Amino acid sequence: MSFSMLLRRSALTVVALACVALPAAAITDLKFTYSTEQTGFLTISPMAMAPDGDATAAKPWLSYWGGARLTGRGCFQTGVNLPQGARIAEVRTWFQKAITFEMWSAKLADGVATKIVGKDTTAADPTARRNFGLAPATATFVDNRAQTYGFGVCLEENEIFFGARIIYKYTSAGD
Repeated sequence: MSFSMLLRRSALTVVALACVALPAAAITDLKFTYSTEQTGFLTISPMAMAPDGDATAAKPWLSYWGGARLTGRGCFQTGVNLPQGARIAEVRTWFQKAITFEMWSAKLADGVATKIVGKDTTAADPTARRNFGLAPATATFVDNRAQTYGFGVCLEENEIFFGARIIYKYTSAGD
């Protein structure tokens, strides 16, 4: 073995040992941000909806998995979990006939609730499947430290709720 070959192997061995001796390094930044606003989607299945009280629970209502729909008379609600700091851009529902839908926030400290969006829809063709989207009137940012969020829908006879989608905007990848 030549001297230069021996020198090269020795140098590689020293470099390899130095690399092994170094502590492992990883990206450990506590805040991951995007330079441009990203779009996120949260869907609400009819199966996530629960009757809002005894009066609705006592009435006949059904949530069908095969058809992914909720029918019946009364109001139904579910909690909504969005990323901290996200901006709620739109709440869109899919339905047949006509429905009433709302999204609310409630302060953890005192329970005071604020309507984010709400709409009584109408239908020109009660047999057609429709969707309707509504943006909050003012910029609404998610504050999971101080508030809870929920979505609700009210149905009358022969009205069908197929689901909802909340579109939100964010610039951070985590809380």
